Amino acid sequence: MPILWRIIHFMFPLHYLFWVRLCNLHFFQKVLKWLFLLMIPVSFLVALFTASRQVLFMQAPLIAVLLYIRYLRNKPTHRKVIFIIISICVCAFFVSDLLDIYSNSYLYTRSSENVKDDIRRYLMEDAFKVGLDNFFTGVGTGCYCIVSRYGGFSHTTYIELFANTGILGSLIFIWAILNFLMTQLRRYKSTNDLLFLLFLIFGLFFAFDNFFYVFYSSVWLLGIFLLVAAHSDQHYYSNYS
Repeated sequence: MPILWRIIHFMFPLHYLFWVRLCNLHFFQKVLKWLFLLMIPVSFLVALFTASRQVLFMQAPLIAVLLYIRYLRNKPTHRKVIFIIISICVCAFFVSDLLDIYSNSYLYTRSSENVKDDIRRYLMEDAFKVGLDNFFTGVGTGCYCIVSRYGGFSHTTYIELFANTGILGSLIFIWAILNFLMTQLRRYKSTNDLLFLLFLIFGLFFAFDNFFYVFYSSVWLLGIFLLVAAHSDQHYYSNYS
């Protein structure tokens, strides 16, 4: 099960990395292009097998945005209309089978539950209360799971940071993400470089995904954010300064 949860939380950054295709070699560019498309059905299969609503909630809009940028962004209006019509027809053709698979999955059962009954709600409420009780310093880095009445983590970065490091640690993390977003927006406006738009999209989804999992405690998940930030700086200073 821990392996499955790691796969879930890597779905989003893998989609982004396969789209950007960081390697300059032509062969690997083609491989990563197809891997990006392969990630679309894989994402939904992972969501079904792990009953993860987060994968669907994050991946569906991300896939739509990346597909639009790659295949439709600079195309004439009539091609966009044709693409939308074809997509609707394809979805209509498969919708019955897909709905049948979905309705017989544990994901459907979880999605039918009332939000008030979701255990994550209680975890977040408990972590927030711990943060309020230790407003300035928190209970110590990584220590919330020790004092948690449920014996686990809160499943959201912002509240987990609040409980562990107090208000200061939370604000520093939020400032880092906001600073990254504003930097990418500024660079995109000044250069009109598509890559900075992709960095901005990544930052927006990363910031939103942190509401559903504790990313900052994972070296690999936080490392992907740092990799993208470094890639942005390298691309900007190599080409525009």
